[in-house]
Amino acid sequence: KSFVSNYPKEKNLDAALYWLAFALTKQEKYGQADAHLKRLLTEFPRSNWADDANALRAQIAQHSGNQRVIEETLNKDDVEVKIVALESLFASNPERGAAYVAEMMKPGSKASTRLKEAGIELLRRHGGKQAIDLLLDIIRNQTDSKLRAAAIHTLGRTGDESVLPLLKDLATTSTD
Repeated sequence: KSFVSNYPKEKNLDAALYWLAFALTKQEKYGQADAHLKRLLTEFPRSNWADDANALRAQIAQHSGNQRVIEETLNKDDVEVKIVALESLFASNPERGAAYVAEMMKPGSKASTRLKEAGIELLRRHGGKQAIDLLLDIIRNQTDSKLRAAAIHTLGRTGDESVLPLLKDLATTSTD
């Protein structure tokens, strides 16, 4: 904190802002951390620390309930940052997380396969009963066989015995 205030023109100020925010996050001072991350992103938008700052903002947003930050982060280009934001969305609002995954599974979605795979796994961890229905929809309607396979694998890991007949049927009749 002293470095940031004593050396406002230092070339590594962006890194100092990030690590200050990281330390404040560990102390559960989420509002202060977010303020430093916002400063980093405003003053150094092209910083090497920008993606990390966006990811950390998305992570701490779940503690403050700041859905706007999560939504903004989901619109970024970096897939790994989007995954962190999606995890935060599921942690703070599982229904909205499931709805987001359902939307990105629709035909014509521009979401990457990696993000969709992460969404499938997050459904298993956080989606509850709604996840089963969405996984079944992915299995029945998804054209990407890799994503269908991920949904089948995830469905098998839910522990819901009601899906066993479907899994058995898929194992014995599937052609791919």
